[in-house]
Amino acid sequence: YHPFLQQLSVVEKCKKSNIHVQAYSSLARGKVCEDICLQEIAEKYNKKPEQVALKWAIQKGMSVLPKTKCPERMQTNFESLEIRLTDEEVDAIDLLERNERLVKPAHSNFHDFSIK
Repeated sequence: YHPFLQQLSVVEKCKKSNIHVQAYSSLARGKVCEDICLQEIAEKYNKKPEQVALKWAIQKGMSVLPKTKCPERMQTNFESLEIRLTDEEVDAIDLLERNERLVKPAHSNFHDFSIK
């Protein structure tokens, strides 16, 4: 779950079944840093695009566990909690959806993870 792969049908089904969703690869393997929309929102808050992406997922009700071994990045990730995105900013990030799957587990037989 990241701005470019929101899996709305999966998330909706999970919510209806009272299943909490955890974002996996919530920084889209670094691609969130390159997005103009996220950069512009980040600039407004004097933050980084990855912080905006994390906060967006949190505001959408997801748990996020960004992977890092670097203490400075851990601190940066925690600082995303200082942001409060407006409804308009959340909506703008929602529009970044493009079904861009970046992680395809080799052990998986699934080609389409959507739930009908």
